[in-house]
Amino acid sequence: MFYNGWTHDHYVSNVLGFAPNGKIIASSLNAPGCLRDSVVIDYGGIYEKLQNLYDETGGRVVVD
Repeated sequence: MFYNGWTHDHYVSNVLGFAPNGKIIASSLNAPGCLRDSVVIDYGGIYEKLQNLYDETGGRVVVD
């Protein structure tokens, strides 16, 4: 966990990627809580996983 001196507490960030059937297909866990979602995704290698999946299958990705 990562300490935030301004709020005097500890925080972590997590991002989960779900398939249409509800299964978790990618995750980035326990990143420092001060990071934005896009940085957490990069930190966990999710961009590379999605790019490899697209290159292999030509599939599509929807994000929110």
